[in-house]
Amino acid sequence: MKSIMSPSVMTNEGNPSPTSQQSEPEAQPTPAAPQPVGGRAEDSMSFLRAARAGNLEKVLELLEAGTDVNTSNATGLNALHFASKEGHSELVRELIKNHAQVDAATKKGNTAIHIASLAGHSLIVAILVENGANVNVQSVAGFTPLYMAAQENHEDVVRYLLNHGANQRLSTEDGFTPMAVALQQKHNRVVAVLLENDAQGKIRLPALHIAAKKDDTRAATLLLQNEHNPDVTSKSGFTPLHIAAHYGHENIGTLLLDQGANVNYQAKHNISPLHVAAKWGRIDMVKVLLARGAIIDSRTKDLMTPLHCAARSGHDQVVEILVVQGADISAKTKNGLAPLHMAVQGDHVDVARTLLFHHAPVDDVTVDNMTPLHVAAHCGHVRVAKLLLERSADPNARGLHGFTPLHTACKKNQIKVVELLLNFRAATEATSESGLTPLHVAAFVGAVDVVTYLLQQGVNPDVETIRGETPLRLAFRAKQTDVICVLIRNGVKVDAQAQELQTPIHIDSRLGNISIIEDIPESMNDSVNTAIEPEDDDENDISVVSSTATAIEPGEESMTDSVNTAVEPEDEDVEEDDISIVSSTAIAIENNDVESSLGSDVSYLNDDFEFSDDDGPAAI
Repeated sequence: MKSIMSPSVMTNEGNPSPTSQQSEPEAQPTPAAPQPVGGRAEDSMSFLRAARAGNLEKVLELLEAGTDVNTSNATGLNALHFASKEGHSELVRELIKNHAQVDAATKKGNTAIHIASLAGHSLIVAILVENGANVNVQSVAGFTPLYMAAQENHEDVVRYLLNHGANQRLSTEDGFTPMAVALQQKHNRVVAVLLENDAQGKIRLPALHIAAKKDDTRAATLLLQNEHNPDVTSKSGFTPLHIAAHYGHENIGTLLLDQGANVNYQAKHNISPLHVAAKWGRIDMVKVLLARGAIIDSRTKDLMTPLHCAARSGHDQVVEILVVQGADISAKTKNGLAPLHMAVQGDHVDVARTLLFHHAPVDDVTVDNMTPLHVAAHCGHVRVAKLLLERSADPNARGLHGFTPLHTACKKNQIKVVELLLNFRAATEATSESGLTPLHVAAFVGAVDVVTYLLQQGVNPDVETIRGETPLRLAFRAKQTDVICVLIRNGVKVDAQAQELQTPIHIDSRLGNISIIEDIPESMNDSVNTAIEPEDDDENDISVVSSTATAIEPGEESMTDSVNTAVEPEDEDVEEDDISIVSSTAIAIENNDVESSLGSDVSYLNDDFEFSDDDGPAAI
């Protein structure tokens, strides 16, 4: 192994002590036999000796007599170098006041801050930095002040330099860094400080966590020898093993386990290392954890298992390993999501195929009776929907309030899924608990292409709900002009009466939707006008929907993982309930399971460890 060059202790200029292997640098000089470069030789010699001895009065006297403050001996050592080495803080200040060059270098490139750092004089280092000393200055051989402080185990100086911009990535001409020399010298506290501050001088995670992140087994071994706690936690409760699991560093993971790390340690939200490894698809790490006793069906606070994590993230090989090892293929989250639901939501066809091969129930339901096919319909995932249908998924399964996958696809305007479902004999006349057909839903949300396609398939355009509402009426209520035109062109009954004896045109007039009537092409005006008759102004006859579909669906845009289902009317006086086609459902819950449980407090699982200053993840 190549030895690391270390700063030597000088007994005189240019002559290393017997214990040192290198002559670089002359960081602990003596003024013996000085060879002045400037000023009178005798005065210069006295000046350098006075500086080394800390004789402030003599130094000031010689300066007043005209001695050059920057005079040096043959190796380039000056008064500031001597005073810095001996820790004479007041003398250092006076020399700087008298215009001593803060970054004056010796023949080998060492400055006062190099010398003070090697000697461990933190106050001198601070004075020099405050007066403009370069914390990243390198000697001829590439030594930095930080390297020297680390080599001599001066923790306070190391910390100060890092806090003032020292770059620990700078290396010597032989490629050695402050971390390398600290590790070689087994200075565990300095190693910890360097790890914790990383390369930015900004504290992030505890030292052992950073060693795990870097897969640095040498640093981890040194830290474990001195601290003896492999399960030290960050402020968010994560152990180094969680970090190793995230990055797939099985070497550091094995080391931690050998040193007694708890393979089933549960961090915030009850997340185990196996959850993390499964989510990120770390195959070898998953194998290591399982071999060392990881609980295969460990549960998060939302009852998610590692299999849920792997399925949601699309890691089919991890899914295969977990299932073969006995993971519960039908495990449910608190909202009833099975691994198959999560694979479908992510459009992970290979994962879904693997789960189905191992006999995952194809029509498994959530607490809201949503099947995986409902999820695929909501998301518009045609490939995985086709796989489910080919594996005999029920195209007419009824979810919350009687919605079928076709209702869901129509509601989300997923035309390709609609076409697929009809190819697999989905019932176009299927009704929800209140009588809504897929055409009602498509008309209300303005899914023109879906409405057109359904009509082309021979769907009855005048079908009524339990309350007697036609697709045309719902289109009027939602101000869906394009849908209205399509329906009229296809021969719907414009004067169709609802049970309350209100035509679509009457309703539109009562709502003040004159613009809708004006938007209908002139060629349709005759049929529209025949439907308009005087009405009384009793608005209690119909509890009209005062807002469009968007208003009826609060928060829908932000609920990208939700499958919105129909909320059927409980009270006949609240008519808008009959068509409030949206709100809470199974996939919104998945959002909570995956993005909250493996989410808000472990953002590093999604954000590649964006740590905050207090060592916790900033935002899984």
